[in-house]
Amino acid sequence: MFGQCFRMGRAELEAAIDETLTTFDLHTRPLLEVIPGIIKHGYVLIRRPKNKITGIVTKKDLGRQLLDLASPFVLLGEIEHGLRALIENGDMGGSWRACSAR
Repeated sequence: MFGQCFRMGRAELEAAIDETLTTFDLHTRPLLEVIPGIIKHGYVLIRRPKNKITGIVTKKDLGRQLLDLASPFVLLGEIEHGLRALIENGDMGGSWRACSAR
């Protein structure tokens, strides 16, 4: 598409934008609704009122956001798993007995 616009002497950004690309308006649709589109196409373009494209959300953006949101819960799960293993295997030595004696 862009190559055609450039060859025709119209190297303007608006002339190069493919209107069939996946876009969504942040004011009318929640991000959760467009995640399947991001997974399918690898990205979606963010559109503001008057159809002006103002940004992009990619699979990498979703991955970073998931990491930020999920990390504390994953860490707590790992801590819980480790504590359960210590308790079940009796590997806490005198520490467990000292705590339970109080």
